[in-house]
Amino acid sequence: MKRTVVIVTDRKLSPPRAGYAARINSLVRGLRGAGYRVVLIAPRLRGRLSPVLPAVVSTLRLRQSVDRLISVEATPFWRGPLAYDCSPFLPAIARAVRRFDPVAVIAVYCWMAPCLDAVTNGALTAIDTLDLMHVRVGLYGAVEKGAWVECTAGEEAAKLDQADVVIAIQRHEQREFQAMLPGKRVVCVPHMVWPAAPGRGAARGDVVTFIGSKNDGNALGVQKFIREAWPLVRAARLGAELRVYGDVGGRLPNEDRTAEGVRIMGFKKHLAEAYDEAAVVINPVQLGTGLKIKTLEALAAAKAVVTTACGAAGLEAGAQSAYVLEDDMQRFGGAVARLLADAEARAALGAQGSEFVREHFGPRAALRELLEVIEARVPRPAPRPLFTAEEAVQRVR
Repeated sequence: MKRTVVIVTDRKLSPPRAGYAARINSLVRGLRGAGYRVVLIAPRLRGRLSPVLPAVVSTLRLRQSVDRLISVEATPFWRGPLAYDCSPFLPAIARAVRRFDPVAVIAVYCWMAPCLDAVTNGALTAIDTLDLMHVRVGLYGAVEKGAWVECTAGEEAAKLDQADVVIAIQRHEQREFQAMLPGKRVVCVPHMVWPAAPGRGAARGDVVTFIGSKNDGNALGVQKFIREAWPLVRAARLGAELRVYGDVGGRLPNEDRTAEGVRIMGFKKHLAEAYDEAAVVINPVQLGTGLKIKTLEALAAAKAVVTTACGAAGLEAGAQSAYVLEDDMQRFGGAVARLLADAEARAALGAQGSEFVREHFGPRAALRELLEVIEARVPRPAPRPLFTAEEAVQRVR
């Protein structure tokens, strides 16, 4: 019988417009690939979870993506102090524990820590952090609603301390969480990707693609690119087209939305099509924390990627080999133009990027540390004796 891992989140996964949705989906997919049954506990969903979780939702079951979905009537946490009311989730978790006897229960984001009180069967408890929350206030400063979560390092540490294991999404955050919680086991589980087949990343034409949700980092980054880098790209490649996918397009001023060669594509149900049509994928963000999942996914799609240091957070080992890194927007635009003009260079860069993520962010490598602590917690059956007690007596005689 398969062993069960329960994942509990307050995030609404439909429509799938944010990195946390991709993260949860990759965690589900990776654990199932490792042989575990996965039960997802989440706010009640209606309609389809497509394309991130492509399945029709019924009351208790989410086919094709998780083994079981338990829906909860709850409102997601938003901003404010870490005093989120997790009580709507507790009965669902208790029910899942009784029914499935999980070997591990993973809460997504630190404010979901009180949910772990409902784990009464001795299962390993973990919190998937996704980000260092307390640093966001200082980083985003005066950006309206940019911090999203407002907490101190002490408040964050107190929440995380309620779990047996803390899960970081990148190595430098693993070190910082370990410093915050010196007696706690902290493991790193990078965001998992499944790289495209060799040769998949090639694309003709002069299409430059940016995909992003409506957060401030995305909006400010693509705005800066359009104003400072895009004119250089257009001067070198007159037919170049910038396609902006996702909610971020709605955050741009009209002058940027209507700039020459810019197309606001909006929400795209199947992002694979957007990647297939892209010659170059950009991530010009200069504000933000955490691993940039959209950069990682573009690399996994074997695309030629140009990004900033912020957009490459957590992917530093691949700089200038798996992707082009430029923080200056003039040089950024020049790099995009050169790649548009050189199909062979694009294909080579895309292949190197795909191989980089295969090695570092494939499910086997990404899940290694987490699976080790889960397996260490699972009771192992006592070895079967070679002889019965009676047989042993006879042999002594």
